[in-house]
Parts: sequence; C-alpha cells; structure tokens
Amino acid sequence: MSFHPFVSAKADSADATRVNASNWNAAHVGGYNYLVNPGHEIAQRGAGAITANNAYTCDRHQIILAGTDTLSWTREGTTKMTNSLYSSKCVVVVGTGAGATHHREVLTIADGYHGLLGKAVTFSANRSTATAAAVRAYIKTDGTGGTTTFSGYHTGGGSFELLTVSLATVPTDATYVEVGTAFAASCTAYEDNDALGIGSSSALDLYASLVPAEEWSRAMRYFEVHGYGNTSTNSGQPRYYGPSVASDGINLPIGFAVRKAVAMPTMTKAGTWSASGNASGQPSAADPTPHGYTFAESTGAVITTSVNVYPDTSDDTITAAADP
Repeated sequence: MSFHPFVSAKADSADATRVNASNWNAAHVGGYNYLVNPGHEIAQRGAGAITANNAYTCDRHQIILAGTDTLSWTREGTTKMTNSLYSSKCVVVVGTGAGATHHREVLTIADGYHGLLGKAVTFSANRSTATAAAVRAYIKTDGTGGTTTFSGYHTGGGSFELLTVSLATVPTDATYVEVGTAFAASCTAYEDNDALGIGSSSALDLYASLVPAEEWSRAMRYFEVHGYGNTSTNSGQPRYYGPSVASDGINLPIGFAVRKAVAMPTMTKAGTWSASGNASGQPSAADPTPHGYTFAESTGAVITTSVNVYPDTSDDTITAAADP
C-alpha cells in the first residue's frame, strides 16, 4: 500500500475523519495545505476587536459585510481546538445581509496559486457555535462556470464540528480561489484549523499544523511589523544613532524578513518615535520594494550633534502591507 510520507502508517480506527494510511488512497486528497495562517495563530494586527468591512483580522483573514450586518472579530485563547493556541471568535449580528456576510481568505492566481487551476479542491474547516443553521463553510471561484459551493450547516451543538466542502474543478481561467465561513444567522462562532487541499473528500479533516518557520514566512509575505519599542530599556528596531550631514537627513536601508507579494507594499508609520539630537522630525518609511524600504529622517543644520531615532513605546511601529 502506498501512502503519503507524512501520514502515519498506523490506521486510526478511533477517528475516521483524520487522514491516515488506511484512508489516504481512497480520499485522493493532496497533503499540502495551500492556506496562509490556517490555524488562525498569527495576528500581527492585534487581538481585536476588529469590526470594519474589508478589514484584515488574523493574518490573511478578512471581514466582508453585507447589508446592515455586523461582525466583531477577536483572538480567542480559550474556546479552541486541542491542538491549537488560538482560534478566531466572530460575533455576528445578521440584519439585511441575507447570509452574504463572511470571514474569508482569498488565494489569487497571480500571486502564484496557479497550481490550483483545473484541479478538484476540498476545504475543511473546524467551527463551533451554539446556533443551528447559522454557520457553514464555502469555496468560491470566478472564471468560466465559477460559483460558490457550501458545506452543510453546523448543527449548533456548541462544540467544534468538521465542515467540509469540495469543488469538482477550479476553472482554468479563474483569477482566485476563496474560502471561508458564511453567516446566515446571528451567532457567536469560533473558527480554527482550516485546510485547502487538492482532491475531493467530504469526510476528512485535512489540517496539520505548520512548523513555525513556514507559518511565519507565509504570513509575513503579506504583512510585516517593525518597531515595538520598550520604554524601560529605550530600545527598539529600526534605530539610527550616529552622525548626520547638515540638512541632508539620514537614509537607512531596511530589509524585510520575507519578500513581499506586491511590487510596492503600503508602508505605515505609527506612534511618536523618540527623535533627538540633530533630528528635526519623525522618521518615515520611504521607497518600498518587495525586498525592503528606506528608514528616513530629516535633520537640522547643526552638524556637531548626532541623530538618535528609535521606537521607544509599544505603539511605535512601521508596517508593510502587501495584499495582492
């Protein structure tokens, strides 16, 4: 019998929903998870609450509101899967949205997800809610014959249930594949441990946690935070401490930890950074590329005084957003 090298050869008869050697070949579902932050573990934008339409919550997950519906997202550390650190808590009030409000992740073909074209795919999602007929998972694509396909509803039993939905073929001219949770009724729902794999299965939980290096690399391709100063130690990065040329300013190249997904990331400087000596204002993040940016600071006419610029409190940050 052949099976995937990362699947245990021991049949797991106690849990038929888990991928194992005895059901792998029958399922024909690829072992690679295409999603970014599938365990909802990374939240570089903070723990919430986040409520705005089109806002990103935990990395790569996004709120889409319909009609008068509202959705409040927070990071949840108590109600979660056993093999998880955090889940996403979504408090949803349905008004006139008619089931169209959702919390989603979008994979764009132009961003390198062309391997999904022409393939059958399955989305597996672990969800918890105490409200019946309120929560279901979905897959959506555009292109010729593109459509939205839904799983069955969560029963409302108040514990995590596996929701799965398969799409027979991603159109070969699709520009994106979108997966997420759709909300048909007001509820409090918890989202955890998602997976999108190639193949078709209506019963298997495809999720396996990513190793930290891969998890962070996937997330930081789209969003990265620099800064986070510490008042007690007066330290933080990036920092410039050194001489300056009269009125010419300083320009310090800063590299990203991970190459970004767009040619020109959106750079945002937040907080009031410590700027002393010959510094004449607040720093900026200029000239972004997929590889990095310029940490810039204007200076005064005095050339005998050094420049000292750094983040000294937790709200002093520079962020790079690279959403395709």
